[in-house]
Amino acid sequence: MIGTQIVTLIVSGRLISRFGKAWYVILPGPVLIAIGGALLTSVRSAETSISHLMGYGAIIGVGVGLFLQNTMILVQWDYHTTPKVIPQAMGAVMFWSFVGRILGISLGGAVFSNTVSVIM
Repeated sequence: MIGTQIVTLIVSGRLISRFGKAWYVILPGPVLIAIGGALLTSVRSAETSISHLMGYGAIIGVGVGLFLQNTMILVQWDYHTTPKVIPQAMGAVMFWSFVGRILGISLGGAVFSNTVSVIM
């Protein structure tokens, strides 16, 4: 997953700098993250092959490589004419990304614990 994330980040950065259109590169990221996460939830037994799991992780890695770092770079580019505002803009992006992660982890933990209690 990390390898695909790094390669995707490099390739997507080159595409953004070449074509100048960041949103066409960034928008498929969350979709791929959701697809990879949904595929990972489809794993029901220990007989699932490692290649399937690696493929699902690679899909998530491509989504993360398209989305997370490019969003940070895009915020910096949007505010490059007023450099005094860049720290505040980056702080807001980091704050809301942490809020999203915290909500996602707590929601996922609640669903997981309820699912485990029903299955057991």
